Amino acid sequence: METYTEHLRPADLYRFIARSRQYEQWAPYGWGAAAACLSYLCGLCFPTEPGLLGASITGGAIIFGFLSTAMILLLSLENRRMTQVRGSGYLIDLVSYLREAIYVALFFVGLNLAGYFIAQPAEWFMAVWLGLLVAAFLAFRRTMKIALILLRQR
Repeated sequence: METYTEHLRPADLYRFIARSRQYEQWAPYGWGAAAACLSYLCGLCFPTEPGLLGASITGGAIIFGFLSTAMILLLSLENRRMTQVRGSGYLIDLVSYLREAIYVALFFVGLNLAGYFIAQPAEWFMAVWLGLLVAAFLAFRRTMKIALILLRQR
């Protein structure tokens, strides 16, 4: 199945970024906050077995490492598209998106590490955990969507 981003030309990339920049900038955090509120209102509790915390730490660490590598790769890339992005001023946005995704992944890992020291995680822990999970996933998706457009050679 083809998506909209598979047919983007370099000029379309700038429109893609600028089209709804405020939504794009705040969507991961808005959806994360919505997931946290919904979790809290529904009274969801965190599972008591520690396996989920360990798996979450591993997943968050993998995302952190992948994003750090992607950031270094993209910043050192010398192709036509990256030259256009550097000249357009959108490099600041791309670096900002990468940095935010890395920080959200680190906060997610930190929350899971803290979860080992909480005897019985309360409803607030589940709400924060779910909110950070959603925000980390959407920030990662946003960053990789743009990075894959830049990395594709045509």
